[in-house]
Amino acid sequence: MKNAWLLGLLVVGLIAGIAVGAFLLASPVSSEPTSQDESSCVIPPEALDLWNAPMGDEILAEVLELDFRNFVTRSYELYLLRHPQAITTFGLASQLDVRNDGLDNYSMPFLRETQRIERRLLDQLWSYNRESLGEEDQFLYDVCEAYWTSKISGHAFEDNDYLVTNVYGGSPDWILYDMLTTYHPRETLTDIEDYMTRLSQVETLIDQLIDGLEDRKRRGIIAPPIVLAKARELLTSMAYVPIEKHPLFASLALMVIANPNLCTSAHPKYLVPTQTFHETYPGMHLYFETLYQAVLPLIQQTGISGSHVLGWAAYAERLAWELGAYKDDTYGNLGRLHEELKRAVLVAVDTGMHALGWTYEETADFYRSHTADSEDDIEMNVLQAIAHPASFVPAFTGFYKLLALRQGAQAALGDGFQLVGFHHVVLNHGSLPMHLVERVVENYIAQELAESGN
Repeated sequence: MKNAWLLGLLVVGLIAGIAVGAFLLASPVSSEPTSQDESSCVIPPEALDLWNAPMGDEILAEVLELDFRNFVTRSYELYLLRHPQAITTFGLASQLDVRNDGLDNYSMPFLRETQRIERRLLDQLWSYNRESLGEEDQFLYDVCEAYWTSKISGHAFEDNDYLVTNVYGGSPDWILYDMLTTYHPRETLTDIEDYMTRLSQVETLIDQLIDGLEDRKRRGIIAPPIVLAKARELLTSMAYVPIEKHPLFASLALMVIANPNLCTSAHPKYLVPTQTFHETYPGMHLYFETLYQAVLPLIQQTGISGSHVLGWAAYAERLAWELGAYKDDTYGNLGRLHEELKRAVLVAVDTGMHALGWTYEETADFYRSHTADSEDDIEMNVLQAIAHPASFVPAFTGFYKLLALRQGAQAALGDGFQLVGFHHVVLNHGSLPMHLVERVVENYIAQELAESGN
């Protein structure tokens, strides 16, 4: 990628300055006496090494002789140990007996080893006789098979993506930023030390991304200029703010992430109710609260299905309307209808660009003529469609699949259909691909019919 080194340099320079500021701030966390020696804030040399992730031979040696249930649990735990940022995001450090002090490894040898592990774990899964398992374990077998098969099906395309884009949460640099500012715990001195250790590893991570960019450049995989320009603009705006105002520094300084100002000023007020239902209750927050409170195998809690979670959040908007939340809010309901329409428009935008060859201008004009979104939102979403093809599809397909499953259950159960029961089934089996959500709904229908004598 042209000037890819500059993108990396901006971030490296930023983090170098932040690391110094963070270190200066971290020592006087409290004026009260502490039993820990002051030198405990100094990062030991060995902590500067990359996360010591298990290799394929180690993983297979540990799980080879386990029974099915223990194989599923332990193999996935070991696999997660290759993804330290995910461990922090899901709050699993204590459960896995590790610290929150590692960053993901984006080097090509590491990624290739991860691919080999995924293939070997699927092969090992297939070594178990599914038919000899109980009903619950057969379902877990299918969950695991779907998860590993999905991973492996992406191997052919895994290094054909755009590593640096303008899409928040859509590229490694933004995933790192989000993890450090949102998910990294910052309650104890150990948390601060882990944060600083992570900052010390950022330069290595950026070097790996630059290597990946150079490799893609040699193969002609270069993000469109409009995406690169916006990415550079965002990185530059982050690199040149005063250190004390930078989110990474402020995050450490304040010890907790203060009110993130969940702003509505950038969006029309009539969208606020729908966005609230989407993000909180009965949407995203309820989804993840239910997910993490359920007693399930770890792979069903953290192997997140985009069509399930995003489809549920979209479904929650419709559900809120059905339950009367917009009864006296005509404009709020207009916002709900607008968001439903926009999901369809975004799928059309994606296919128009990538299947029909629409230009940026043609795509933006189509988007503009079918929604009331601002020019900023139009630009943001069109650029996301460019940088991350099909990223808008899961919410659309998941939403309509959930509606179809509910309608099917209502038709089959008639007066015996209970909305609460349907939601319980949809949410309490983990984050599943939609074909497995369909199966649990079918099982629910069969069980209800059997219990009612029909």
